[in-house]
Amino acid sequence: NGNARAGEDVSFQTMRQKMDQYVAIIKSDPGVDVVSGNVGGRANIANFNTAGTAQRWQLTSANTINHLTNLPLANGVLSDLLPAQSIMLFVLPATNTFNLQIGNNSPPGQLSIRLNGQAGQTYILQASTDLAHWSAIDTNLLSSNSFEFFMPMTNATQMFYRGQLSSP
Repeated sequence: NGNARAGEDVSFQTMRQKMDQYVAIIKSDPGVDVVSGNVGGRANIANFNTAGTAQRWQLTSANTINHLTNLPLANGVLSDLLPAQSIMLFVLPATNTFNLQIGNNSPPGQLSIRLNGQAGQTYILQASTDLAHWSAIDTNLLSSNSFEFFMPMTNATQMFYRGQLSSP
C-alpha cells in the first residue's frame, strides 16, 4: 500500500525497481515497526504512541542509500521536509508499552478512559476496589493505537483501573 512520485524524466519501471530494492532491505530488518515512503514534499506521520528518535534513510536517484540525521519525535508526530527525487524511509522505535488516560469529553455520569497501545494487540481493562483483587471489565483487540471506554460513575466506593496486555 502507498505510492511514490518522481520527476517526469524518471520512468515508472526505474521507480518500481528502486522501490522493490528498498522494500527488500526494509523487510530484512525485524526491528522495523512502521514505514512510510515519500518522494519529495512534506511527510507528516502521526497517531502513533511512541517517543524518541526516528531514523531517516534516503534512496537517491544515484541508487545509493544514505542514513540522514535522525529526527526527534514529539507527542506521536513526525514531520519532515523531503528532498526531491528521492525515496525516504522513516524507522520509528518499536513500542510495546501502553497507558491509560482519563478523557475530558465524557458524557454526563460517565468516566472516559482511553487505552493507548499498539494496533493489532489485545488489551484487557481491569477494575478493583482495593488494588489487590482485579476483575476484567472489557477485552479489546485494537484496530488503531487507542480505544476509549466509558464507565458509569456511581456514588459507590472508589474504583481503580488498569490495563493489561493479553498474552498470545
